[in-house]
Parts: sequence; C-alpha cells; structure tokens
Amino acid sequence: MRKAVLILSTLALTIVACVSQPTKSEAPTVVAPKRAASNLPAVPEALMQAELRALDGGMIRLADYAGKVIVLDLWATWCPPCRYEIPHLVALGNEYRAQGVEVIGLTVDERDTEQKLRAFASQFGINYKIGWADADFAYSLMGDYSSIPQTFIITRDGRLLKKFVGFDPQRGPQKLRDAIEQALREG
Repeated sequence: MRKAVLILSTLALTIVACVSQPTKSEAPTVVAPKRAASNLPAVPEALMQAELRALDGGMIRLADYAGKVIVLDLWATWCPPCRYEIPHLVALGNEYRAQGVEVIGLTVDERDTEQKLRAFASQFGINYKIGWADADFAYSLMGDYSSIPQTFIITRDGRLLKKFVGFDPQRGPQKLRDAIEQALREG
C-alpha cells in the first residue's frame, strides 16, 4: 500500500511539474551535491547495483558502466521539458561516446509500454540505452525534487557530480556539456 501511495504521489507531483513549457527566462535548477571537503558523494551502492529493465530486453545496472562517465536522465514520454532535452542528450552522447561517456534514459512512468517507448525512441532518434526506473530507484535519486526531467552526471568512479532538475533549451545544453567536461577532467 505504501509503495502504491508513493508511486501515485510521485506521479501526481511529476505531472504538475511537467505541464508548463520552459521559457527563455527559466533555468534548470542545478542541485550541487553536498560535499565533504573535496569529495563527491558516492551514488548509493543499492542504486549502482539495481537491475532495471531495458527496452532492448536486457537489464541496466549503473555498476556495469564503471570507468565511464554516466549521464543519467529520468524522464517520461508525456513530459514537454523532457522532449526538449532528449535531442540534446542524443547529440551529447554522439559527441562524447568515444571519450567514455554513456547516456542512459529511464522513464519514471510505469504506464510507458514497450511499444510506446519504441515509437518514442524512433521519433526522437534516441540512440542510447533506455528503460524503466522503478519507483524506489527514482525516488532515491530524485529525493525532494520530484519534477522531471532530472539529469545526473556520475563520475567514472560512481560519484554524483551534478544533478539538473528541469531543462532550459537556451542554457541547459551548455551546462550539461560543462558538467560532462568536468567529469572527464576529474578522471
């Protein structure tokens, strides 16, 4: 029962957060992870090891991408800001793939069926791994910020460098690029 309430609450808040389209004056919220000295917080091991269903029939485990910079996007097919962000994620994936950057997209809407995701991926030219984030995984990452999209930059050693909440088509792509560059520089 508690899980159902959590899912419905998250879904309701997400719907409310995604109904408006971004304007030039809106900027995505960049939530800097809390740092102890110069250390970045590690993504919890339970999240790194979580097995999430992938559209290609396999599983997605963040731990399988150790040694790579991960751009993890939580989104849904019906979310307008998510739709604005995806072409930029495709371009960033193409630009940085050879440098060890992996883009992964996880829908937070359990109603997004396999057929719906395949059509969406085709329509938007998504060429990176996509799948479904279960409620526990999404809630653990999103924390107090339940709106989508949320994009996380995870370093090669599994630490959270940046968390972006929302998407601004004017400034968002450069902020994502800067965070990827920082993750690559920091090893």
